[in-house]
This record gives sequence, structure tokens and C-alpha cells, in this order.
Amino acid sequence: MKLKFGKDGKFRILHMTDAQESVRVSPNTVKLIEASVKKVKPDLVIFTGDQIKNYGLGFSSKNAPKYAQGLIDSLFAPIDRLGVPFAITFGNHDVCKYVSKQQQIEMYAKYENFVRAQDYIHYDSGTYALPIYSSDGSEIVYAVYMIDSQGNNSTGGYEAPLPEQVEWYRQTRDELEKLSSKPVPAMVFQHIPVCEMYNIFKRVDKGTKGSIRAYRSHNKEYFLLDESKCREMGNFKEPASIPDENTGEFAAMKEKGDVRAMFFGHDHKNCFVGTYDGIDLGFTPSCGFNTYGDGKNRGSRQIVIDEKDLSYTTKPYTYSELCGSRVKRPVKDAILSWIPTSPSDILPKVSKLLGVLLGIGALIAAVVILITKYL
Repeated sequence: MKLKFGKDGKFRILHMTDAQESVRVSPNTVKLIEASVKKVKPDLVIFTGDQIKNYGLGFSSKNAPKYAQGLIDSLFAPIDRLGVPFAITFGNHDVCKYVSKQQQIEMYAKYENFVRAQDYIHYDSGTYALPIYSSDGSEIVYAVYMIDSQGNNSTGGYEAPLPEQVEWYRQTRDELEKLSSKPVPAMVFQHIPVCEMYNIFKRVDKGTKGSIRAYRSHNKEYFLLDESKCREMGNFKEPASIPDENTGEFAAMKEKGDVRAMFFGHDHKNCFVGTYDGIDLGFTPSCGFNTYGDGKNRGSRQIVIDEKDLSYTTKPYTYSELCGSRVKRPVKDAILSWIPTSPSDILPKVSKLLGVLLGIGALIAAVVILITKYL
């Protein structure tokens, strides 16, 4: 499948992430996906992992392959019906005991419009490069790198792309440069954000309004978005869950200035774009309604690359903008919007809940006292 700029000189990408669906796929998730495709009219839809909720009922059993196929069909058949190419990489929750990544790839491959890694320059099924050709199809003028950012590690944190993947990127970048006789501008899509994401935040004192407490490598530190570094001041509602180890991915991608932007998922309630060392770092919010998320702010991201100067514009869309204010199972969605997003978020949420419950208990006790006193 040859990807190329349209006759209008634009290449449109729809970025979606963290469907994180289960055996019973939420109709809200499907509705958001379809509405996003119809709104953006993309040349390519990119999903950056956690299509599957590997801890969901059914995925820890030997029936997992059947459930995975049903889930993939629910999410991707509508995109295929609309005739739009789509590409995927993997997240930490796509790692399943009973259904391998390669098995999952075969499930996607039943769809004609699935962009398969083996048809392009690839490291594995989740790490590959997609060349984007000029509108006349004569030359490669842009590239999209899909990176499998790996999964959970044994210490409870997250893995990072392997050093071998980083080296694969370097070799592929240089190979594309030889084919095009110049460095090929590029954009990167992956699940878990790079460690350098914290360079577009500013550290603030505990108690600062709107600040987010981080954990692990930034434990007990508090952050806000740095307005001087952000081109899009969106929602920053949970700490960036970066790997425990930095394997040099970002450093490699700034070496020649080819990578213009990197977009991530993983942290469901975040939606913003900032710039560090010449590379834009952006979050797209989750699109799945069977996992925690930002209510009707779950959404997608439009990215439009201009062939003329190879600059890009981007705009996020929310469920409420595309689908209206109603969701099925609103009580469940309210609970999923409230639950803690990280270990550091548990204590404040529980304390707040206990405060509310104690307040209700005190009110009931006061009413009982009044009733017994005057009746």
C-alpha cells in the first residue's frame, strides 16, 4: 500500500490510542472511532497501543484469541468499511499470555486496509517505518515511525524501547536519506512517552493549584505544563508515565533533526503538545470507554502535514464535540472518570472520598439528634 500526499498537498493522520477494550466492546468507543474518521477524513489512521485490555475477563484464559478477534473486529471493521488505511503498534496492555502480538497482527491482517509492517522497512510487527510519497508519487518526502515501546517491567514500572530498536531507527533514517538524497522529515508514534517529556513541564511547590504529583523517578515532585514550551495548552490531568530507564531513543531522534514530532498515548487523561530540543512531544487522550478516562473528553487527534513546507498542524477532538453529550452506561463512565490514575493519585482520592463520607455521616448524626430531641 503506497501512502502519499493528496492532490491538495495535504496528508491527514488520525491518531487514536488506548481503546483498551474488553470482551464486551463499549458502543461509545466504536461511536467515537467512526465519528473521528468521518470528521478528519484521514489518509491514515494510527492506533498507538492498548487496543486490548489484557487484564480484562477472558484474556487470562485460553479463549483469549477468540475474544481478541471479536474485539479487533468491533474496533476496526468500521474503519475498513470506510476505506481508510490504518496502522497499529502495541502498548503494555496488548501483551497477553494466550494471544501473542504476532497472532494479533494476523487478526488485523484480515482487513484489506491494514497497513502491515512486513510490507515496509521493519524491525518487528510493532516497530516499522512508513514512507509517505509526494502527491505525484515520485519521491519519498516524509516518514512515519511506529515504535513498540514494550510493556511492564518486573519492578512495577514500564520498559523502554530496546537499544536494538533505537539502532534500527538510525539505520532506517540513514537508508531513507540515501533513497531521497536528503534527510527525510518524520513523525514518531508510540505508546509509552519518552523520559524527556518532563522537560516540557515546570516543577512547582506542593499545593500549587492544578499541579500534578508524579511518582517513581519523579516521586513526590509536582508539575504544571510550561506555557513557554507548549504549542497546545490542553489537559494535563495525570503524571507522564515514563520508563524507568532511558535507552537513548529521544537522543537518537534529535541527532539529524529529521524527527519533527513524537505523539504518545498511555496516560489517558492527557492532551497537549510541547516542544523540547526542537522536537514536539504530544499526548492524545484515550478513546476507550471500558477503561479509566476523562469522561466525554476522551477523543482523538487530527494531524495535517503540508507537502509545500512539510510543516504540520494538529487539533484534538473530544467525544462531546463529535458525538454529543450522551453516553451509554453513564454511571459506569462516571466511576471510570473518577478512579485514581496513578499510585500517587490514590491517597488524595481516597482522602477526599472519606471526607465526603464523614461529612454525610455527620449530617445524618445531626438529623438523628434533632429528631430524638424534639420528637
